[in-house]
Amino acid sequence: MELAAVIQLLEEHQNPRGIKAWEKMGGKPGGSYGLGLTQQKKLAKTIGRDHDLAGELWQEDIYDCKILSLLIEEPKRVDRDQIERSLPQIGQWMLAYTFANSLLAKLKYQPELVAEWMDSEEEIRRRLSWLMVANLGRSRKLDPDEAFRLLERIEQDLQGEENFGRDAMNNAMRELGALNADTYTKAVAVADHIGKV
Repeated sequence: MELAAVIQLLEEHQNPRGIKAWEKMGGKPGGSYGLGLTQQKKLAKTIGRDHDLAGELWQEDIYDCKILSLLIEEPKRVDRDQIERSLPQIGQWMLAYTFANSLLAKLKYQPELVAEWMDSEEEIRRRLSWLMVANLGRSRKLDPDEAFRLLERIEQDLQGEENFGRDAMNNAMRELGALNADTYTKAVAVADHIGKV
């Protein structure tokens, strides 16, 4: 499918209520067609995986194009350079969430990114690292010892993190706590110690 046809598809499915919600959240006028993620996923299925088209969509200054780009991307063709080039464009919190869950979660080098980004001075890298930890916990790709270490890190660092970073750490804590009965007990204890966020 060509880029122009995808843009037309987005225009045909635009949601006025979603556009109002986008603008209410501080999005610039004209920056979204107001589509929800469920609707975007349906459109992505009709388009299919397409690395080149995903790259074209990512360059568009429209939120829905970037989300659709992540949904149709071919993870096996995404290298570290592409990830690095993409990072400066991830400012909106929902875009970071989809970037982590729809793209980073499918990369074979996801664990390396977590290790590298967790101590970064850049807030977006730290936030994405914790969203990836949540992915790894959800997919049961962490052993309990590692989960305990990460829960202790959350206990130590959460209150000092920025708002969306705290949200990402909270997501990670939930998923780590779901690994088994021991990590559940630890996650509850960490949450009790942290208190109100």
